[in-house]
Amino acid sequence: MKGVCASCRKQKYEVHGRDSALIPTMKILMCKTCIRKGHEPRHIIILAARSGRLAQASKYITGHLYDGEAIIASDVLR
Repeated sequence: MKGVCASCRKQKYEVHGRDSALIPTMKILMCKTCIRKGHEPRHIIILAARSGRLAQASKYITGHLYDGEAIIASDVLR
């Protein structure tokens, strides 16, 4: 399926639907590259951290397993 990857936000010829690793009830479209790297969309990492899943989200934050600018405390504490 052609579309935009939720993680790198690039238009890709092929994206795959999958459940978020942090919030399994959220369905996301991701490209093979981001899936292979173990990335999650930046906004989902922040949402998980804000909703009490900081322990799980910290792996993605400290390992920078997302595309975009660094996630800082003010992103999580808003």
